[in-house]
Amino acid sequence: MKRIEKVLLIIVAMTLLMCSGCQKKETAIEEGSAEQIGVKTYISASHINKFGNIYTDLKKQDLYDAGFELGDILTMSFLGQKVEAPLVTSYSDVTSLSTGIFALEDLETITLAINMGDFASYYGIAEKQSENDEVLWTLKDGVDDPVEIEFSMKEKGGYNDQYTILQLKFSNEREDYKHLSDEEFANFRNIATSGMGKNVLYRSSTAIDDVYKRASYADAAARSHHIAFVINLSEDEANLQNLPGYEETYFASIKHLTKNINLDVKSEENRNDTAEFMRCFANNEGPYLVQCLQGKDRTGIICAILESLMGASYDEIVEDYMATFYNWYGITKEDSAYQIIAEMNIINTLKTIYDSDDLKNIDMKQKAEEYLSGIGLREEEIADIKTNLSADYAEY
Repeated sequence: MKRIEKVLLIIVAMTLLMCSGCQKKETAIEEGSAEQIGVKTYISASHINKFGNIYTDLKKQDLYDAGFELGDILTMSFLGQKVEAPLVTSYSDVTSLSTGIFALEDLETITLAINMGDFASYYGIAEKQSENDEVLWTLKDGVDDPVEIEFSMKEKGGYNDQYTILQLKFSNEREDYKHLSDEEFANFRNIATSGMGKNVLYRSSTAIDDVYKRASYADAAARSHHIAFVINLSEDEANLQNLPGYEETYFASIKHLTKNINLDVKSEENRNDTAEFMRCFANNEGPYLVQCLQGKDRTGIICAILESLMGASYDEIVEDYMATFYNWYGITKEDSAYQIIAEMNIINTLKTIYDSDDLKNIDMKQKAEEYLSGIGLREEEIADIKTNLSADYAEY
């Protein structure tokens, strides 16, 4: 593709990013001229997963048969609200903390969710309680069971340009990534941003759940680099014994904290989880490894905060995050999707965490300290994190 065409695509997609698919409780935009097609579904508390995503009984094919297509912007009407959202196939097709209507590839039915957020709580459908490490949902007072949700057309193809750019594909087969080392295939790498000690902090995809056929590579890399403490953000401790071959992993033989972190960075649960993970760096010696399923978003957020704390620049933080998209999808700086992906994900999330619309012109080190203090870490704990992440370890 010619460079001028790439630039035009970026402009179009960034414009869409700012004005469509955003998280809104009410729409103030006049209904478009597209034909309005109504499809209804009904949900109850049993349709809600631990993260507040809603797994409806509405089949994807029913939406398609009614005339809806991927890339359309729909209006969802429920509980007196009108919510605009695009119909897409992956959580990463929408900006972090934005709403989407998801025709996920591994499900026959439609999922309603906020990328890195909590749909059920945000839209006042239900409230959750934790009991014995399980999340229980109940519909809020005054909400009738079941909740009726109606879908109608807002703008035919209104999200097509951005959706097309973001259709990224990956493979679980090692032979499809001959250009990568085994460690890169596992998205395993040392974080060497400004202020970070040598060989002290690493990140990767999961070393214990082989859903993407990368676990053995990540585990071997952890052993090779003498990782002393692992933080796993995608698996609860109680589930580890059910993972095939877990007892034989290097992960099982070393200190670790593993917990399926709440994804909504604005929630109290996420803040509590993050504080628990951050204290691991204060109370344990490295080298450290942070990982989740792909080593992308949950890992990316924790690492970005630590990079900020140690003095990394805005560009360094973005480049480290985007290295994951090269390892998984082959995305480079020259690709039209590069900046769009960064803006939609790590940049937007850090803007929320640091309460700033201009990350390039703030002191992110100070913002990281303020954030850690705000989630409950004491000054001494923050100082210990910085001391431990300043350590140098031998390169094996």
